Amino acid sequence: MTEEMYDYQTISVIRLCAMVLSDCPITAKPFFLSRGYRLVREQQMIRDEIVLTNVMMEKQR
Repeated sequence: MTEEMYDYQTISVIRLCAMVLSDCPITAKPFFLSRGYRLVREQQMIRDEIVLTNVMMEKQR
């Protein structure tokens, strides 16, 4: 996963993107925070009567 994130960040720099957004599971939040992302919001959805929480993370250029 680390390699894939690096590739996305490299592509975004080449394309001069202002930011990178990622919807990811709550368990991946520390991974993204350690790489300079910030929390935009926590989101919850219900699947088969189970509440699932994920987060939207953002990294500014």
